[in-house]
Amino acid sequence: MEVGGGRLEVGRGLGTRNEGRGMWDVGSWMRDEGRGTRKWEEGGVGKMKMFSAMSTSASGMTAERFRLDLIAGNLANINTTRTAAGGPFRRQTAVFAEILSSTRKGAKGAGVRVVGIARDNTPPKLVYDPAHPDANEEGYVAFPNINVINEMVDMITATRAYEANVTATNAFKNMFLKALEIGR
Repeated sequence: MEVGGGRLEVGRGLGTRNEGRGMWDVGSWMRDEGRGTRKWEEGGVGKMKMFSAMSTSASGMTAERFRLDLIAGNLANINTTRTAAGGPFRRQTAVFAEILSSTRKGAKGAGVRVVGIARDNTPPKLVYDPAHPDANEEGYVAFPNINVINEMVDMITATRAYEANVTATNAFKNMFLKALEIGR
């Protein structure tokens, strides 16, 4: 492009590496041959965080692994009629929240995190078994209200979500390796 007696080149490329944050800034550069100067515009095209996709997938894998641990605990305690707190075991579920990162245009999703463990407050199953040591005066034993089928469905869902995050991480890794091969 001709500008003011010289040729002006405009391009895009990788800029400086932000130390400690694991990302590269993407911007645009302009070189004016008439003056022999080159100007770098930070984030002229936008900023690309090279590892934000991997970080998002990693947070998803961590959350789903935690969810699988809770499901395994629920299944392991399906017949626990007495806990340290008293009463039968209560089903536990993970509570997730979105991790937001701020950008110039507002907030965008940057992953997920576990914010707590919710205990199921549904009443326990009462089973008549007067010989059981935890039976009440009427002969009923309070068992956890855990449905094996629901737990297995939750386990399959968590496993599939974990696998999806692994696939996304592998795709990112392969793209990054291909980008490195371009420079050879």
